[in-house]
Amino acid sequence: MSEQETISFFQELKDTSLVWHLQGFYQRMLHRLIEADLIKIHR
Repeated sequence: MSEQETISFFQELKDTSLVWHLQGFYQRMLHRLIEADLIKIHR
């Protein structure tokens, strides 16, 4: 999976809230991507 594919994958997991139903690794990775401003937070 390329870096862009990984970012898109985690963006989708966040947008659908599916990430909260997966193992902690996915939540920690999402947090890292948010901190790096690679994932958009819709408010």
